[in-house]
Amino acid sequence: MTLERIGLLAGLLADLRHFKVSARLVSPSSGEPVLMVLAPMSGRWFPVTVTRDVHDRWVFGWLGRWVAADESAVAAARIAGVVR
Repeated sequence: MTLERIGLLAGLLADLRHFKVSARLVSPSSGEPVLMVLAPMSGRWFPVTVTRDVHDRWVFGWLGRWVAADESAVAAARIAGVVR
């Protein structure tokens, strides 16, 4: 499951680069990969996770927001909107 999460986050990372958003893929001590995104106005990093929802679909989650993981470009656009 972790490899699938890494693949989904790597796809989101590629989409975020189209929006010129600074992000990095990290593996915290819990072992699950997380995408850290820089909010340039505050200079703080916030996490974007990928998890399964109640319907067993992969979703990206950040700052209380959720988008289906199969809509990576939509998630990237929304995240880019948050950091600007």
